Amino acid sequence: MNKSIFISLLTIFQLSITFLFQIFILNIFGISSDVDIYLSSNTINYILVGVASGAINYALTPELIKLRVLCRYKQLVTLINSIVNIIFIFFLIFAMIQFYFSNNIATILFPGFSDDDNILLGELLAIQAFISIVSVLIGVLNSINYTFNNIYRTILSPIVAGLLQIIFVYYTFEQYGIYSLVYALALNQLFIFATLGYGYFSYYKVKIIFNRKLTHVYNKIAPLFVSATFSKSDILVNRYFASMLDAGSIVLLHYGLLFISTISTVVDKGVSIVTLRKFSLIDSHNIEEFNLYFKNTYKIMLYVTMIMTAFIVVFSDIVLEFIFSDNKFNKDQVETLYYVVISFLGVFVGGVLSSVLVNAFYSKGLTAIVSKMSIAVQAVAIPVKILFFHMYGFFALVLVTSFHYLVTFILLIILYDKYIHQISYIEFGR
Repeated sequence: MNKSIFISLLTIFQLSITFLFQIFILNIFGISSDVDIYLSSNTINYILVGVASGAINYALTPELIKLRVLCRYKQLVTLINSIVNIIFIFFLIFAMIQFYFSNNIATILFPGFSDDDNILLGELLAIQAFISIVSVLIGVLNSINYTFNNIYRTILSPIVAGLLQIIFVYYTFEQYGIYSLVYALALNQLFIFATLGYGYFSYYKVKIIFNRKLTHVYNKIAPLFVSATFSKSDILVNRYFASMLDAGSIVLLHYGLLFISTISTVVDKGVSIVTLRKFSLIDSHNIEEFNLYFKNTYKIMLYVTMIMTAFIVVFSDIVLEFIFSDNKFNKDQVETLYYVVISFLGVFVGGVLSSVLVNAFYSKGLTAIVSKMSIAVQAVAIPVKILFFHMYGFFALVLVTSFHYLVTFILLIILYDKYIHQISYIEFGR
């Protein structure tokens, strides 16, 4: 676990840069409608990044690792090139649609904004349309780096990119205002794309080879792609309804989830990256070794989750008061943000405990099972969220999201017991 610990430490530093940048944004613009608009414009890109890091990355990595272990490098490069070209063509079309219909998309997705706000939102959406192509391809490049054990590059690259992003906004926000955030995002993604792609670009060819391996990988990625997009759309639902509430509501949702997701990533990313690789390398026929590794890793995550949950409940109000001590934030706003963080605890617990389970399924190629389950849960969660929002307002968006993550975790445990290995709950409790 020493490698996991070191990766987690690097991840903490990476997330610190990201978190500081987000706090920097608030200290410049405050909890305002401008930040609401920027966050709304970034929603599509956020969803696609989630899809890239989830569906594409985690479904593709085990297949690439298997080809590398078998020393089939020519087949590996051919497969990567085919996937890169297919993704580029698909998302180029998507980006062109977003670019030309940005104003219509803004009005449909965020009906609560005023006409002037929707014009600004449309402009920001148009600028970000083509950034999404790069964001999705970064998911493939991450997969390549994981395959060749260049894990540190996947962490160090975003760290440097994050620092460049902060520096850019610091020197340009007075000139460009809220637009500086979008330009900085483009700089961030292009830098990560260039550094992660170093070493691969010389092998790249504009060619798609349709064969059994590509079909096999497509059959794994496609259901995950659909389910990941569907599940990540939860944030779109939240922002759709929050746009109808007071200015700053989207900001409170975003920063409450940011606080929780930052801690969640610190806890599970180092372990998650290593476990996906380890699961993939274990002999597929040695189910007992596979289950033993899963059990030991899961126990560690369970203990850590319990400790961190207690930490969040006890200390998060103190941390938030320290972070948002500036005069731009009043006591009521900080207090509301604390309640949002606590209400998002289900996202932390369910998300962290689900990560090891998801890696187990992905490494076994059982992506369709996870996809179908995710789609089914989300299909129920969305109408429930709509109903509770009209009954209870703002906090219904948060609480239903938390419950959603917890239900997903419970169902993954049940599915693991059914499709991978029977779980002895008494043994797990020892």
